[in-house]
Amino acid sequence: MAYTLQPYEPYNNCYHFVGHTKSRIKFFETEEMRTALSAAIIESVQVLPNTKVLAVATAYTHFHALIQSNLPTYVIGKYLYGGTSRIMRSKFPALLELDKNRLWFGRAIMPIENEQHFKNSMSYITRHNPDNTKKDD
Repeated sequence: MAYTLQPYEPYNNCYHFVGHTKSRIKFFETEEMRTALSAAIIESVQVLPNTKVLAVATAYTHFHALIQSNLPTYVIGKYLYGGTSRIMRSKFPALLELDKNRLWFGRAIMPIENEQHFKNSMSYITRHNPDNTKKDD
């Protein structure tokens, strides 16, 4: 029997990507940095063909991005995590002082299973506040 990483095809080629900082250190406490991170996420993956960022949330220690693409997740991840790291560390050199080798220490990719999972993920991301609370809490 062949081993698969997921028992289903992603719904509409959608994935929920998450990246977090080393030891959940609050690298992105300012609105300026969170806005720049949101822009960097979009900029990093918009160069990929047939790839769209559907929703983004940035917090003090991490980000969430709902991305639709027919490309392999390793390609999307390379552009997303590598691209945002390069962009953010060039705009905010102080991030280099925190760790000179990388920005993202935790990375996760969750394929969206079905329409309800898509709706739940979209709701979660759009309601996410920087301090990890939800907008309707």
